[in-house]
Amino acid sequence: MVAIMMTASIKVYNRLKLCNLVTMTILVTYCLSFSMSSQANTIFDERFKSREKKALAGDAVAQYRIGLAYLRGSGVQVNIKVAKEWFRKSSRQGYARATHKLGMLYYLKKYGMKNNIFAHRLFLRAAKKNHFLSQYYVSLTYLEGIGTSKDLKSALRWATKAKRNGVYQAKTVLENIKQYSSVKTRTKPAGGNTQIATTTKVVKNNRIVKKNRVIKKVSRHGKNKLFRSAQDTLYSVLNGRWKMEGTPAQHMPSILNNCYKSGKVIKCVSEKIHSETDDFSSVILVQTTLSNFTASGTFSVKYRVNYVSVKPAFEDSVGDDELPKTGWQKSYTSLLCKYVTSRNLVCNSSNLTVERYTQNSVNAKN
Repeated sequence: MVAIMMTASIKVYNRLKLCNLVTMTILVTYCLSFSMSSQANTIFDERFKSREKKALAGDAVAQYRIGLAYLRGSGVQVNIKVAKEWFRKSSRQGYARATHKLGMLYYLKKYGMKNNIFAHRLFLRAAKKNHFLSQYYVSLTYLEGIGTSKDLKSALRWATKAKRNGVYQAKTVLENIKQYSSVKTRTKPAGGNTQIATTTKVVKNNRIVKKNRVIKKVSRHGKNKLFRSAQDTLYSVLNGRWKMEGTPAQHMPSILNNCYKSGKVIKCVSEKIHSETDDFSSVILVQTTLSNFTASGTFSVKYRVNYVSVKPAFEDSVGDDELPKTGWQKSYTSLLCKYVTSRNLVCNSSNLTVERYTQNSVNAKN
């Protein structure tokens, strides 16, 4: 009996010892992670204070970076109004990046201060200071008449400059200008449905060829159906030149993408795209698959990015945020999309971001 009690006591002791060991391991891990986090925060705070001091002294680059911090909430609470003021101070000193960023605040709806006239003026100011991406946006605003009157000559001039400076997507604007006044062919068949003759880019044997296709324009069918069939939804998506907030869509059929039908899905590979974030500029390709089309106008999108080249925006950018590796990214981004009207889409991503697209028909003057 005593032996049994001794054995049980030893087992309990060992379990308590193990529990204490696990508890100590957890505590040590937590303390180390907290210490590393605190150290990182301290380093970041020191950088922010150093930049703020320079910004208050009138350094244009520092003013721009303080604006970025308030825009993203890096070390401070997000405050778009304060960010705008810092961008404005930097822009007044002639810093083109700040002028372009200020233009984007007015150009994109998500910042709550959309004003196309201000956006165009700011893009034009930055473009004149040889900011490459602003040159591209100026060509778009002149082409579409966004915040200014349509001016094909100015659009052509700025798109040409942007292309020469390495903004690859500017060549699609140049192609669009050439096709701007193309003649549409419309026929009225005996059945009464309007048909549109169109030419679509199709990839065959790894080569892009042009293929004529007649697309029926359909109206609503049934209470919950926007199209006659899932196939009609697919062709409506495929033959649209989709844009997001006035800019050609990167992962939808658009003037940036070479798309083709493969069975019941659409596959797209973009032209080279010059991209610029707060921390780096890059040249990217986007690979997209659109599938699961329904007659009610829903479908799914999956895309990934290939970073052809990456260049940090500042010498110490690598310390702030890890730069993406070159090559195809392993992870995909998924969207669930739905037609809300015959020319408008709403897409929801897994992180609850909402993206809105508008369609310009391949036959419209665009």
